[in-house]
Amino acid sequence: MVCDIDMPGMDGFGVLTRLRTETATAAIPFIFVTSRDDAESRELALHWGADEYITKNRVRYDLAPAVRGHLAPALAAWV
Repeated sequence: MVCDIDMPGMDGFGVLTRLRTETATAAIPFIFVTSRDDAESRELALHWGADEYITKNRVRYDLAPAVRGHLAPALAAWV
């Protein structure tokens, strides 16, 4: 899942927490893509169980490799 932190209603930390507490969704790779470029937000995201934290200014370089990296093991196990 690719998710922003700052959203109306439930923020990305709420989405992450909900996914991680449900057995059916706990293992889904979770990638934050956010404009928050501070160490505190990054540390909090990784502490709460995010697999990747990518700032929006790095999306064009980092998102595709991150998604491929998390999909590859699942695809290899499926084949």
